[in-house]
Amino acid sequence: MEILGRFDGRNGQITIAQERKTGARLYVEEGVKQSYVLPGGLAGLDYVRLMVRVLEGAPNIILFGCGGGALASELHNRSCRVTVVDDNPISFEIARRYFWMPSSILCVADGMAEFLEKESDEYDAIGVDVGGPSFNYDFTLAATTCALLGRRLASGGRVVVNIARDWAQDATLVRIADRLFSEGLDAKIFEEAPRKGRSALVVATKQATAMNEIAAIASSLGFCRRRGGDRSLSTRLHGAM
Repeated sequence: MEILGRFDGRNGQITIAQERKTGARLYVEEGVKQSYVLPGGLAGLDYVRLMVRVLEGAPNIILFGCGGGALASELHNRSCRVTVVDDNPISFEIARRYFWMPSSILCVADGMAEFLEKESDEYDAIGVDVGGPSFNYDFTLAATTCALLGRRLASGGRVVVNIARDWAQDATLVRIADRLFSEGLDAKIFEEAPRKGRSALVVATKQATAMNEIAAIASSLGFCRRRGGDRSLSTRLHGAM
């Protein structure tokens, strides 16, 4: 592994490393891998590939969380208009300099809730990919923020939230899905097989018929729809297909 650079970010030291054999690059923040990007800016992680498939086709997309910028780059290269919002603006420079993120992608330095409160535009798709070891998903995706996400989503739109399972319990996934469900969205949870570093995606859409297509895409990438659980809410949201 070759170290390409180190930076002081809002949440601690950021290290950029490159695999000598593959040329893939890692964005590591305070010792935690936040992004793994293949040469040219292609997504190297399955959850990012799934987010791309869920969000692509939407002409106007807002993304919260930058990291290496692979999600933004892939959607931009599919002719989507992409805006990236992150409260750690050094990530924009790093994504462009080290991870091939196109300079034409609009980047805004702001927090998610703050941005949603100030903006009045609607978006065809919204992606949320924020987190870390000390990150509080319940707080960041509180009911008020989920209400804003639903309000900013255009008719027929969809929102997808990545949640790192190493740092979030089952109940957190269900609560966030329920908050989006309460905004009139069809909400489902898709999880990777149990392993260290796995992800779960909460997907919510204003077009309920789209969920079967999303489930098929998720299955092809190794994600399973969550079934049952220790709360009746889980059964209501994620019943049998």
